[in-house]
Amino acid sequence: MDTGVVFCKRKDFESIGGYNESLKFAEDVEFLWRLTKLGRERGQRLTRLRKCKALNSTRKFDQFGDWHYVALLGKFFWSLLFPGYSIDKFAHKYWYSDAGSPMEKPTWEKSET
Repeated sequence: MDTGVVFCKRKDFESIGGYNESLKFAEDVEFLWRLTKLGRERGQRLTRLRKCKALNSTRKFDQFGDWHYVALLGKFFWSLLFPGYSIDKFAHKYWYSDAGSPMEKPTWEKSET
């Protein structure tokens, strides 16, 4: 399921309640699941615009390495299987914290103080 750039009619967006802002991540995936369900109920389907291109950021891969996404998906699915397992701390650090941001000076560089 493509989640990078999403277009839909306003009435459809509003009828499914928009994005779930209580989710720390994957709100686009959850939104598209609900939009797909709405389309099925109406005899419609999602369409992918194949000739359109979107430019993606590699910032998280630059920051955490090429294989970090595999671990991220593992933690996500683990949290689905075991509802008591919370990944809020991980999600906050990964998406909402600037710690380790490529914009910050690497910790191995000497400070000027």
